Parts: sequence; structure tokens; C-alpha cells
Amino acid sequence: MTAEEIIKMGPSKELDNLVTVIDLEDGFSPSTNMNDAWQLRGHFIDQFGGGFELVRYCDDFPEHCSWDNDGKKVLVWAKTGAEAITKVVALAVRDFYGDFHPWVLFPEMQSKFIEDLKRNTTLFN
Repeated sequence: MTAEEIIKMGPSKELDNLVTVIDLEDGFSPSTNMNDAWQLRGHFIDQFGGGFELVRYCDDFPEHCSWDNDGKKVLVWAKTGAEAITKVVALAVRDFYGDFHPWVLFPEMQSKFIEDLKRNTTLFN
């Protein structure tokens, strides 16, 4: 699976399966449940070290999550914190490092966001 395919995934059992060997029948869903995502984060840090940061911004992908460990860095923006944490882990365990903002991977998404912003606000008038 490529980094782009992971970034395009929405919160789902399929995304959860990328990061856990836990039997998902018990309801564990880190991509949709923040408590489960926080548990996943803790387990990941125990296994791989490093530090996590979760910050809220204001755009189409408001939740920014990053993991950094000895120069290895994964940056993800997503719709929810749980989704962002899960995608950081999914990318890091596959040795995908870098900036994975959808606008970096898919620049046409940024153009659409700016056009919608221009159409719906007076910010650019």
C-alpha cells in the first residue's frame, strides 16, 4: 500500500486493520474513536519511541498530527484527531516519512479549497 492510498482512506475498519492486530470485533476502532486512537498512540510510542503532537487548525483538514523520532518525521492532516493519529501510525510503521498533507500530495485539492473560499467569503475582495 502506498502513502497516497493511506491518506485517501477515510476512517474505517480497513484503516484500523492497517495499524492493529487486535480483533476488531471487540469494537476497537482507532480511526473513529479518540480513546482508541490515544491507546494506539501510547502503544506505538512504547514500541517505537518518539513524540506525538496533535494540533487543530482551520481548513478542510483541521486536525494535524505529527510523530518525530531521531529525524524521522510523519506529518498528517485529517478531518478528525482519531483519523490523523491512525494515519500517522499506519505511515510510520511502513517507513513512510514526510509531509502528508493532502494538498502536498494532491495540489488540485488546495486550488478547490481556495476557489470555494473566494466564492464564499469577502476575504479576497
